[in-house]
Amino acid sequence: PQAWGRTKHRRIYKGHFHHDITKEVPGVIVDYLPTLAAKEAYAAAHGYIAGRSMRADVFHLTRGHIERHTVSVDMIEEAA
Repeated sequence: PQAWGRTKHRRIYKGHFHHDITKEVPGVIVDYLPTLAAKEAYAAAHGYIAGRSMRADVFHLTRGHIERHTVSVDMIEEAA
């Protein structure tokens, strides 16, 4: 609790969501990250179109989150 209380910039990452959502809740920002997994049979059969991607967030020591880089799975596959 003491370490948490000394921080100015707080962020929580939750993975494997089918939407890219960022919420601000009291005292912290919560990022719901998209999945990297391929569609399972149910999602494919029902036409779900959620994208797959990954990101790298850059944090400044005193200013917090300053930059975000996002790469889709398609971009990775094309580069390979």
